[in-house]
Formats: sequence, C-alpha cells, structure tokens
Amino acid sequence: MLTVAACKKTEQPVMNSQLNADQTTLATTTYQPLTVITIAGQAFQQANVDGPGNQARFYSPHDISIAEDGSLYVTDRINNSIRKINTSNVVSTVTIPPNTDGETLQFPEGIFIAKDGTMTVLQEVQYLDKTPHPFWIIKPDGQVITPATRTDNYWDYKYLSIAFDPYSNYLKTCGARRVVQHSSQYTPFMEDLEIRNGVIGANRYVPPVDSFAMENRGTSTFANMYCAYNGVKYFVVQNRYIFKLTPSGVFTRIYRDLDLNSVSSMVATKDSRTIYIVNRGRIEAISNGKKQFLVGPNIDFSGSGDGVGSQANVQAFKLALSKDERTIYFTDAARSTVRKLILK
Repeated sequence: MLTVAACKKTEQPVMNSQLNADQTTLATTTYQPLTVITIAGQAFQQANVDGPGNQARFYSPHDISIAEDGSLYVTDRINNSIRKINTSNVVSTVTIPPNTDGETLQFPEGIFIAKDGTMTVLQEVQYLDKTPHPFWIIKPDGQVITPATRTDNYWDYKYLSIAFDPYSNYLKTCGARRVVQHSSQYTPFMEDLEIRNGVIGANRYVPPVDSFAMENRGTSTFANMYCAYNGVKYFVVQNRYIFKLTPSGVFTRIYRDLDLNSVSSMVATKDSRTIYIVNRGRIEAISNGKKQFLVGPNIDFSGSGDGVGSQANVQAFKLALSKDERTIYFTDAARSTVRKLILK
C-alpha cells in the first residue's frame, strides 16, 4: 500500500488565491500529504487566456508532460494549442507554425517534451485514411516536422497514446489497427516513433490474439500506455484492463481482481513498485497488487475542488509524476484546470 508520510515543509508554487498579475515567485509553504492545489486555470471557466495562475484559462486541457526545467506542457484540446506553465505558474501559449502543407495543429491530445526541448504532439486522429499527419514534432528552434506514417495494403492505423521508453530511449505509440475500410474488426498494436526516410514508425508489436478474452479478440485497443524504467510496458485495453509486456516478450493481463473502469492515465515510480492510475476520474495507487484511493470526485461540484484527500473534488484525466516522485501533476478537463496532488 502507499504510505502517507507526515507533513513536510517543501518549496512549492503559491496557491491560486495568492497569485496576482505581478506575483510569480515561489513561497515556502507547509502542505499535508494528499493536498490538491489548482495551479492554473479557473474552475468551470473555459476560454483561451494566458497569464499567472488562476488568471489563465483553458478549454479542455488534455495531456501533460514535464520538461527538464520543471515547466509543464499541456495539450489544450479545444483551443487547438499547446500551453506552457512555468515553475512560477505563469501560463503562455507555445507558437507552432503550420507545417509545409499549410496544415495547423488541430485537437492536440498526447504530448511529450524531450530533454533537448523537442516537443512531440499527437493530434486527434481517425484512421490514417482521414488523418495523414497525426504526429507533430516541434524542434526548439521552431521547426515543425509532420512525417508520414507507415502504411500497408491490408491494415490502417489509429494512434491513441504516446509514451517515452527509458529502457530503449525511444518514444512509443500505441492504438488500434483495422482491416482497411473494415471498422468492425480491429486489434491493438505498439511501435517506435522513429523516422526513417521521412516516414515515422518502426518495430511494430501486435500482441497474440489469444491474450484477450474470446469476446474481445476482434475489438481490443491499446487506449494508453506507460513505459517503466525496468523495461516493462503497461497497456490499458478497452479502458478497463491492464496488461504488461516484459522485456523478454511475455504479454499478460495483471490486476485481474481490481475494480477498474475508464482508466485514462497511468504512471509509475522508477522502482515500479507503485503505479498511479486515473480510474473513473479518481487518482489511485496500486502497490503489491492492492489499490488505494487517493483523491477523486465527490458530491460537491462547486468551487475549485482544492482540499486534502477525500475533501478534495477531483475529476482527473492525465497524470505526470515529478522527478522526485513527491508530486503528481494532472489535468482536470471537467474544471478546465491544471492541478497537482502532493504525495509527501
């Protein structure tokens, strides 16, 4: 089980109630474990506004990634933009020029920021016959690359998630593939986001069909994934089943006895002993095969939803774990905010 430590004095960004247009410095504050704090956006106010903390506005913040300097990058889906939240909680919009075909970024979903600042964005896609450029790569100098994706004559592909694999130092993607123009038959897949001759995608992996229950063998998808530091890759299938793929190639379902449904995100500690998931909007921890509730939705839908443990009101969607593993940053699309959960 996750052990909740005693209160510790940590250096954290100031709470939204303390922010104003000129205040961007850090304050030393004591927080209880499992405290939820809204760091950017205002609950239930949807717009496209840059600025400090609660003066900023989002419209359906989706995925989140932590840069080397501690800044957060968020896909602001309905605003068709990428938003940056610096370590003082000031929000700005990242400038992304059109690609060479004149296309602009539309409905960004997945995001990852590499150590050198390269940004990889997955925009909302249907199958490739409808979305030719699902991946946008934005270099630190502003160069935009939208490579073609691998295709064949039998399958087309829908990409649903991207994740960094520290074991191989590659970005991975996963989703579902279907027989061309046959939407009722599809199976999950994973591949490297590697560009070869201007085309992205290599080392495709498709799990054995008999890994899934009989009724799901023709309709399974990898809805999202996480690559752990021990080389294990975790997949969420149909938003409710968790599978793992070991470095030796063993693919199997885990956590069969846990109540899981609508799992939208997953991260793990470096030792892989604790996995944090979003399950029905709740943030939960899985350790030693047991699941522990941390924070989640409650009856009170008003206000920011900030608070401690069960007193906080959270509708989490995507997670990012800080380097020191003391804080989970997450998007709360229902409130159009970006928030954090202090673990210890």
